[in-house]
Amino acid sequence: MPLSSDPVARERQLANLTPRSAVTHGAYSAELLKPERERILDELLASFPNVRRDRLELAAAQRARIVLLSAYVDSVGVIRHKGRGDTFPAVAALERAEAGYRAELGKIEDLAREASSSPRGAQALLTAMTAGNGGDGER
Repeated sequence: MPLSSDPVARERQLANLTPRSAVTHGAYSAELLKPERERILDELLASFPNVRRDRLELAAAQRARIVLLSAYVDSVGVIRHKGRGDTFPAVAALERAEAGYRAELGKIEDLAREASSSPRGAQALLTAMTAGNGGDGER
């Protein structure tokens, strides 16, 4: 549809083209994700002080998306079409995100347990944390 020659109508048409929805809602909205991610990162840093920060940042980002996806699924429900039993795509995304987060959290817990169980484990963890060479020395 061509733009209107009327300046007021044209202004309204152009305003409709401005992407606003991703800023105000959604599991990938920076406005919603950032404070949740920072809150979760603070919790993870307090729980796992000996684990590399970049690993915890990735886990916090995953968990923040899970929180927002869960809120969405809670608001709309799981089933999209009751007759066919179709689920919302967000349900599948939530399940994938949860599986990935569980796996990553398991690795983080293993690293923390290894570091606290013996001085040698702590030394190996410190070496892995300071190496910064793509994960050598980590599981």
